Amino acid sequence: MPVKISQLPAAIALTGSELIPIVQSGVTSRTTVAGIEAYVETVFGASGGSALVGFINSGTGAVATTVQTKLRQTFSVFDFLTAAEIVAVQTNTYTAVTSVATGFQSALTAAAGNNLFVPAGTYRIGSTLSIPSNTVVYGTGAGSVLAANQSAANFITTTSSSNVVLRDMKFNSAGTYSLVSTFTTCTNVLIQNVIFDGLRGGVTQSSTAFRSYGSTNITIENCQFYDFDSCVYLDKSGATVSDNVKVSTSLFKHTVTGQTDTPTGVYQLECAHLLVDGCTFVNIIGTVGGTQVGYSVYEGDGTGSVTTVVTNCLTTVSTAKAHVVVQSANCPTVMVENNRFYGTAAGVGQLCQVGTARGSVLVRGNRSSQGGIFILGGATAATALRFCVVDGNIIQKLEQSTSAIRIGVQGSYFVSYAEIKNNSSYCTLAGSLNISECEYAIVEGNTFLNWNTGNYATPTTYAYTAGIYWQQDTVVSYGVIRDNILKNDTKVGGDTGYCQYGIACESATAAARIQLYNNTIGTMLVANFVNCLAESGVYTPTLYNTANVAASTASPLTYSRNGNAVTVAGVVTLDPTAAAPTATQLGVSLPIASNFADSGNA
Repeated sequence: MPVKISQLPAAIALTGSELIPIVQSGVTSRTTVAGIEAYVETVFGASGGSALVGFINSGTGAVATTVQTKLRQTFSVFDFLTAAEIVAVQTNTYTAVTSVATGFQSALTAAAGNNLFVPAGTYRIGSTLSIPSNTVVYGTGAGSVLAANQSAANFITTTSSSNVVLRDMKFNSAGTYSLVSTFTTCTNVLIQNVIFDGLRGGVTQSSTAFRSYGSTNITIENCQFYDFDSCVYLDKSGATVSDNVKVSTSLFKHTVTGQTDTPTGVYQLECAHLLVDGCTFVNIIGTVGGTQVGYSVYEGDGTGSVTTVVTNCLTTVSTAKAHVVVQSANCPTVMVENNRFYGTAAGVGQLCQVGTARGSVLVRGNRSSQGGIFILGGATAATALRFCVVDGNIIQKLEQSTSAIRIGVQGSYFVSYAEIKNNSSYCTLAGSLNISECEYAIVEGNTFLNWNTGNYATPTTYAYTAGIYWQQDTVVSYGVIRDNILKNDTKVGGDTGYCQYGIACESATAAARIQLYNNTIGTMLVANFVNCLAESGVYTPTLYNTANVAASTASPLTYSRNGNAVTVAGVVTLDPTAAAPTATQLGVSLPIASNFADSGNA
């Protein structure tokens, strides 16, 4: 009588030797449980076994796939390294294994279009790596280290790739090898949370951390750059310039000194549009004992730059070395806004130094200690900078032989139109504002205090140390100086030369084309200007007891000037020596310098 399987007694624990009937090619045969188990292990243990297992994620609308497809969405570098290479990476012990570049490149190639995970460890790279398009390469952070271990020029060289992401890793030098990552004619590159450590052998810097030749749409954010001659270098490939580059919230720092090249945080040689936002630059300085200048952002001598914007950045220099926060030579449009610079007394720093032909410059809302603003302009009157605005900046403790704000250079650099508004400077060594070779300028609402203070160990007087000094030009200049406050309590050399002037023009001829309105200059003088309209102030005069005056007392007097006429009002107290009709004569000093020949001119 047939027996149903359900009617059979329950089996005890299997041993593997139990017999099972199977049908092979139409013939019924027998095998064991162990045989079936071995077969299943063979099938699913093979390279294609994961393709036989299904996978579906949780959530409504999830689509079924296989385990193989799911796992291949992310590759791991360890998938392409031998056991010995993995040990070398995990222990950073390279003896028999000297480089894992071959396996790493195989991983990059296989992961094209997907994600490549770089597990924690130190990967010594002895040949150049290339990253394919549409690939995300990511690690665990500072624990995933790629160490340059070759003498070739480039550590990473990627050409014509698009949609490339490098994030959460650290690049450094193994020994004395240079660390350079080069991207040529690439598109859509994101470098995020990457540490670039360029120190070689604990002594010298590497040349460049990131280099672009003609690449576009590059974003570098939340990165750290240590000890490079040029941290980010932007150039062209053939006639194709780099374009649309954003460098944000990154740190640039030198921990050692002695490099031979001029160090730069971001070097814009041939880059059409550059934005540097929210970055910090620390001790990016020149050669010890040399004359090189360090730069936070440098727009060099190329011709492909269109726009440079540097905003919300912090620069600090703790040694007595030269540094310029923003240097621009040829970029037509430059904006320097809301940055902070803290230099040293002998560091010869500049917040910005811009020499742009036929373009426009905006310097606004910056704060600087030991760094001035220098707008060079174009090299000829025909190529003069068309428009510049210097607005709302604060400059203090500028211990250099130059003005806090300088527009143009006599006979050398030219500006068509300038607005210098709402700026403040305090405690500068050689004047607050110097204007030269500027066709038209408006100077309005500024506060300039204590210029020519002589804070160097050996005080020196400088020729152009008026609060506002307009130099004689080779171009015909016009302008307005109005609503400014100028006060100089400390004057090196006393009231001599231009030290005594709040506002001065080198030439009376040029001064005749410049209007002065409602400036407050205290007891300071005005030199060479005749068009002083509605100028006013308060001063305490010196009294001269000329005749029949036993004693006199001066109170603060108010004055106003309209053209060549000056009106003084107030109260002075005197005690005559003799009663009337004895003639009494009291001399009162003037608030503004005059060319009176005698007392009868007053």
